[in-house]
Amino acid sequence: MNHPPAINIPPARRFVTDVEIGEIFGCHRTWVWRMLKRSDFPRPLKLSPGVTRWRAEDIEAWIAEKEKETAK
Repeated sequence: MNHPPAINIPPARRFVTDVEIGEIFGCHRTWVWRMLKRSDFPRPLKLSPGVTRWRAEDIEAWIAEKEKETAK
């Protein structure tokens, strides 16, 4: 049986959940939503009702920005 080739998605094109983001920062997922409400966090993509994801590259860019601000 022939199987279609596996999709190879580069890490930069990966999507992450609020739970995964919370794990990255060692915070609860509600922290993500609080930051978003304060307009101090990347906007997520609403893929369908009940499915919200962030682009991993947007989160990485946000982290880099915060690191630059801290270094000043």
